Amino acid sequence: MKAFLKKYFTFNKGDRNAFLILLFVLLIVMALPFFYTLFYREKLYDFSEFRNEILAFELDQNRQRIEDSLRKSQPKEDFNFLYIDNAVEKSKLNPFKFNPNNLPSEQWKKMGLTDRQVNGIKNYEAKGGRFYIKSDFKKLYVISEAEYETLEPYIDLPEERIMGKFQNKNADTIVMLELNNADSIALKTLKGIGNVISKRIVRYRNSLGGFCKKEQLLEVEGIDTSLFKTIAPYFTLEKRLIRTINVNEANLIDFKGHPYISNNVALSIINYRNMHGPYKTLPDIMKSALVTDELYYRIAPYLSIQ
Repeated sequence: MKAFLKKYFTFNKGDRNAFLILLFVLLIVMALPFFYTLFYREKLYDFSEFRNEILAFELDQNRQRIEDSLRKSQPKEDFNFLYIDNAVEKSKLNPFKFNPNNLPSEQWKKMGLTDRQVNGIKNYEAKGGRFYIKSDFKKLYVISEAEYETLEPYIDLPEERIMGKFQNKNADTIVMLELNNADSIALKTLKGIGNVISKRIVRYRNSLGGFCKKEQLLEVEGIDTSLFKTIAPYFTLEKRLIRTINVNEANLIDFKGHPYISNNVALSIINYRNMHGPYKTLPDIMKSALVTDELYYRIAPYLSIQ
């Protein structure tokens, strides 16, 4: 036994030196991680910009999917639905002479309108909406063009707004114009406003949903500070006429075209609602990724939660 151990476990001088060198190398390798952490500090990287780019990319992809879906669902342009729409509307409606302002729900239903249409009209009235001329009734989203054509001869309202006297290019008499209700014809009577700018004001007002302050006229192409100071005193502003978007029900199409709300912002509001449920208060939309405090106070007059 002693001879066996001596044969296999006895080292000469060269073996011992090699063993010591190997042991020294192993100790160095084991100690390297300690010295690495002692002398090297790992750099911290800010990935917030990268995450924002990913979020913007995802929102853009969602927007494209929604728009592709909507395009696929639209009827082919080579099929003419106008004749069918007119035939259907004229056959189901039973119009009689009426004034649409505060008309009882029963009368609307008697005329042939659906519950959804009656509710839309009543919601418009509840928000302060009023019909002054026949074409005002045409602006309701619940009334189709074919339905309006059928009902228009029975609407007990004037064809055009009777504006009375106002300051115009050729006279000094003055009357105030309601900025959220005046049509392009009335706007052209003000000094400095011609056919082009009057149409731009109406077009921009429609895209906004209404003006919440007179200074927004400066956002209309062609209106500078000088012209604004000239025309601003002749406008009144009725904020009740502003059309709002329900953030708890709106889809991408409802937001589309609003000057203050981009597609990505709209998708951010919709995605947060889909993940967390309906908004309980309007300021809650600031919890969505892209609605900053500054943007919120700009778009808040055009949004509602019910």
